Amino acid sequence: MLRIDLQNAFEPGRDADNFTVLLLKLIAKSDSINREKLSYGFPVEVEAVDMFHNDCPYKDEAHNEVDWEEIEKRAFKRCGM
Repeated sequence: MLRIDLQNAFEPGRDADNFTVLLLKLIAKSDSINREKLSYGFPVEVEAVDMFHNDCPYKDEAHNEVDWEEIEKRAFKRCGM
């Protein structure tokens, strides 16, 4: 389900406002100190946002379609889950 919330948080034209979508947007806006604090309670979500912004996997070579499922999979793996 994280992949759906990531899409809703970061793809243009989506207007979902459930808790996780709002949390992902908050993580994206947070500074490094607050992001670290958020990572204690929401490690997978912080990892997913960091990956989206810094090491985003794409489904195509032109980088037009984000691979949301791969972000979810890697975030859980990096957090040992």
